[in-house]
Amino acid sequence: MNMENELRRRKTWKSVGRSLRRSNDQARIENPLARYSDEELEADVEDFVENYSRFLRPEAVLRAAHVARDVRIYDELVHTQDQALRASLRVKLEDYEIRALKREKESAFSERGMRVVILTVSLAALLQGFVQSSFNSANLYQRYWREMSDENDRPNEYGLTNAIAYWSAAILGCPLADPINRAIGRKGTIFLAAVLIFASSLGSAFVDFVPADDPSQFGKSEAWKQLCGLRLVNGIGMGLKAVTTPVLASESAIGYWRGSSILAWQLWVAFGIMLSFAVNLLFSLAPDPVMAARLILASPMVPALILAVTIPFCPESPRYYLRRGREDYLKAYESLKRLQAVRDLYMVHKNLQLEDYAQVSAVDGGEPRAGDPEAPRQHVGADGSAPNDRAGPATGVKGYFARYVQIFRERRLRNAMIAAGTVALGQQLSGINISAFYSNDLLSNSRDQAWDAPEDELKPAWRDAMLYSWGFGMINFLFALPAIRTIDSLGRRKWLLLTLPFMAVFLMGAALSTDKHYQLAIFLYLHAAFYSPGMGPIPFTLASEAFPLSHRETGASLAIFVNLFFAGLLAWFFQNISDSLGDGGSIGLFAGFNILAFVLVFLFVEETKRRSLEELDQIFAVRKGKFVRHQVATYLPWWLRRWILWRDDEPKPDFYDDRTARDSDHLDVDDGGVFGGTWGPSRAKGHVSRSSGPEMTEQGGEPGGRRSEDSNVSIPSRYR
Repeated sequence: MNMENELRRRKTWKSVGRSLRRSNDQARIENPLARYSDEELEADVEDFVENYSRFLRPEAVLRAAHVARDVRIYDELVHTQDQALRASLRVKLEDYEIRALKREKESAFSERGMRVVILTVSLAALLQGFVQSSFNSANLYQRYWREMSDENDRPNEYGLTNAIAYWSAAILGCPLADPINRAIGRKGTIFLAAVLIFASSLGSAFVDFVPADDPSQFGKSEAWKQLCGLRLVNGIGMGLKAVTTPVLASESAIGYWRGSSILAWQLWVAFGIMLSFAVNLLFSLAPDPVMAARLILASPMVPALILAVTIPFCPESPRYYLRRGREDYLKAYESLKRLQAVRDLYMVHKNLQLEDYAQVSAVDGGEPRAGDPEAPRQHVGADGSAPNDRAGPATGVKGYFARYVQIFRERRLRNAMIAAGTVALGQQLSGINISAFYSNDLLSNSRDQAWDAPEDELKPAWRDAMLYSWGFGMINFLFALPAIRTIDSLGRRKWLLLTLPFMAVFLMGAALSTDKHYQLAIFLYLHAAFYSPGMGPIPFTLASEAFPLSHRETGASLAIFVNLFFAGLLAWFFQNISDSLGDGGSIGLFAGFNILAFVLVFLFVEETKRRSLEELDQIFAVRKGKFVRHQVATYLPWWLRRWILWRDDEPKPDFYDDRTARDSDHLDVDDGGVFGGTWGPSRAKGHVSRSSGPEMTEQGGEPGGRRSEDSNVSIPSRYR
């Protein structure tokens, strides 16, 4: 590489890395390879092979790099089968390659190994549903495991027993996810979480319940203290799993279908709730209610064991390997290995370099660190290995706390936290966990009976409450199905803004029906139906995709901390709120919170559908105030004129200067509007330059090796 090209390449890195990934005031979205000439691209590929991937052939990497840089043109070729265009391109794709490129856009789980990842994510989510349902169902048997009397119902003891697992997950499990993921990877962390939940569930079966055949002992047990200790351990596993599992799905999925992959979490949490209540109904038939309670509390052991056994067969995240340094690039390649593996490995490498460069700030004194384009090259052994050069901003205890500080100091990270945290809080404001945690209490006729009534009088009420709760899980599962694929086509933001108003209406209906259990159940079911495709999967989707790799566990743990901490508050204090306002008043309060969540999402949550993770760097680098002003001052007035006054003479205002090819299937480009986009054909459809004149060379560029702006395109990278 000559000095002129080297300086030009460094200038490009500065422009893209700093301007677009840290403070994107122009709201520009651009391919990281867009400014590379053919000569610069070839030199960069040579550097990549020499220093990171000697196990690859340089000509294969260069071929993949050209496809990555000119993805809009190759995407057009894949979908039009234009033979003249095919013949004119620098890289001549084979038929099987064209089929593979087409399949990755049309099939959510087409790549090798992804089905095992989805199975692992689904089992982890199933376990989450089992844990929640076991807590819920055990509340029906509370007189056998806690202290209570006619004079003092001890609501704080009851609330703490239900809340402590969620607080443990938020305060201990989520922060521990960062160092544990860095130490043992995604797979190891999920395995550890499964072991913790297995052990705590097993222990819960042996707490000191009072005997069911001695009514004089009812309400005199201190087993709730033992349950609190065991749920503290359970919560650590829950927090580790809640952070890591969506991240594994996010990093393993094709970027085009990332949302559908992470949706497996919510889908199978709902299925776990449904299945667990069905199992709990069977356990409730046991002649001894104490034995039934023990079996219910121990039931999460089974999915925890199955998850632990499945983990060894699941592929590790290739991005985890890439972050560990050059010596693990071969392992990353093995995880990626399929037709487009070379392309994805190179593109993830380039974007990791940009992430590293974008993090050079006042904290680092402005000096490039190892892994940056301008950093001094290290010695590379004959096998292509090198010392670990991508450990993140800093390692050890200092680095751990530095990453949390940077979340709030760096604009790109702070904006991602605002968006992910807003949706995480919105899930708790939606009131869904009233049904998830206390449906048995709300829908049980046993509340109208004495807590120490004979078992024969209480068992029918317990059975009815579990049947209602089973229906809640079924509704959650069935109505999450429409979000498959549409979470990536309709979008995250649009799903939220379409469903939250209906959730508010149906929760208000539930508030007015608390004295009629059948009507209350119907309204809670309708509320859950609109929750399932929107506010259900999207908090975990945003938490796992919004942050760059260097801060992914840190950012995801903070967002999920918000979710679980407020879940713990709800679990503890809902009983107190209900005692003060009544069931109707407390549910009505959360109906109002849904409207608040709608406003927060409208103002602070950007659309992320079908954006690769490197493009999300640029999305979240735009000033949040600029985004909010666009919503309030530009888009909302346009939307009111268009849909209230029915004036269609104004085009939809754009927010982003989008220089990438977004939609080969001709869906519209989202600009962060009221509903995240519009229906109809894409404005970018067919905008591919095919000039055979002097403006366009055989390599797809302008004379002198530079490429026309119309060819500045982005790669739909699988691992971004």
